[in-house]
Amino acid sequence: MSYFAPETDPRLYRCSCERPDCDAPAVSDTLVSLLNELRRRVDRPIRVTSGPRCAVWNETVGGARTSDHLFGEGADLAAPTSGERDQLLAAVYAPPRLFWRVGIGAAFVHVGLPGHERLARLTWTYYSQLQR
Repeated sequence: MSYFAPETDPRLYRCSCERPDCDAPAVSDTLVSLLNELRRRVDRPIRVTSGPRCAVWNETVGGARTSDHLFGEGADLAAPTSGERDQLLAAVYAPPRLFWRVGIGAAFVHVGLPGHERLARLTWTYYSQLQR
């Protein structure tokens, strides 16, 4: 069963830059498949706030030079409360682990796939960026 579709989850399938000449990649089928499993595990809707990005948008939002988003292999998931972040993280890390690249922000959880000069296993936070 697929919980995600371009009509209901546009940010998973399109860059948010809204430029006519946007060259963001298509979202990875593997990413969508793993997100479907994550959705099944948490047993509640998941809202994607950022999916594929073009280089212009990635720079605008302060994304990393080798961001998962630039390859259609990363997504930010809304998690505005600590309970929602904890629930997503528990589901990601439960065996078998769904994602090996995980970022934890104040209101979201990033999940991504390894590859393209990116470390395969990495967990990070965005909290230091909040101190600026």
